[in-house]
Amino acid sequence: MIPRGGRSSRLALASATALLAATLLAGCTATAPGSDADTGDDGGGSGLPPTCETIIAPALVAQFEDLGWTARTDPFYIGPHEVPGGVSCTWGDFEVEATDVVQMYGWAPIGADAATKEEDFLVEQGWRREEGDGVVYLTESSPSAEWADDEGYGMTYAFGDGWVALSDTKSGLDVITWQG
Repeated sequence: MIPRGGRSSRLALASATALLAATLLAGCTATAPGSDADTGDDGGGSGLPPTCETIIAPALVAQFEDLGWTARTDPFYIGPHEVPGGVSCTWGDFEVEATDVVQMYGWAPIGADAATKEEDFLVEQGWRREEGDGVVYLTESSPSAEWADDEGYGMTYAFGDGWVALSDTKSGLDVITWQG
């Protein structure tokens, strides 16, 4: 487990990540994670499983590597429920004794029935549900969120047609480019 605490350092990194996301996406049509947009890389669809290096924008991977960060790869979970075929990634500097400066991203394939079940589970746990552009967003409730982006969104799942994505903030979902 990665100790957390320094809200200001996490907010500073979140702002930097949001700026990178805006730079990466400038001039592009906004798309939901897992959409069929041309991202310039294979974006999945190759029959290979998603990895920490392929689910997010290549420029962000390069920036993390320039910082000396690596990714810890874990199975994709929604609460206690593992979603087969997915990946959850925590990017950070794991050479330091303890860090609260990390970024989290994840992606998994999911069927419609399983998605509905997991959405209902999160709502029962107090997560806030929103819909937009064919995507269902479930965001950790504000009182329990360790930290949030500039719009007040903490840990957020996005459910689309056949996929679910995760980031430690809703705005962080913008850098997930995997198409499955």
